[in-house]
Order: sequence, then C-alpha cells, then structure tokens
Amino acid sequence: MASTKRLNGLPNNIGDSYLSTLKYYYKAYMADWLNSVALKTKEYDISIDILNDTVTPEKCQIKALIAWDSEFRTMIKRVVE
Repeated sequence: MASTKRLNGLPNNIGDSYLSTLKYYYKAYMADWLNSVALKTKEYDISIDILNDTVTPEKCQIKALIAWDSEFRTMIKRVVE
C-alpha cells in the first residue's frame, strides 16, 4: 500500500508533469495544446479524464490532450501499489 504522503501528492505530480516541458506532442507542449483548444473553442473550463481518455466539453477533445494518458495511468498504478 502506498504511503499517505505519496498518495496526497499524486494529483500535484500529475498536474506538474502534464504541464511540464517533458510532455511534448507533435509540434507543441501540452500547455500550448490546451491553450490553443481553449482559444479556438472559446471553452475555458476544460476537464481531462486521464483514466477514460476523454475531454469535457466534447468539442475540445483532440488527440494531443490525451496523448500521455497511458503514462499517467502507469504512474497512478505505481503509486497505489
């Protein structure tokens, strides 16, 4: 079982990793893709479900935003175990 400290830090670790310069997809970083989608769709409240590979609202769903989800699922599994 994972320690409480590691479990509590997991959401922050995922958020930091998602927006870091290590997560690059095709021609931009994840933060750039997120900003681009928000500006194009005029939707500024975007949720990304990394467990189910979905983005809400649906019109914001692009491949770039869910490209790293499998890596995050692996990270979650490692911490929980």
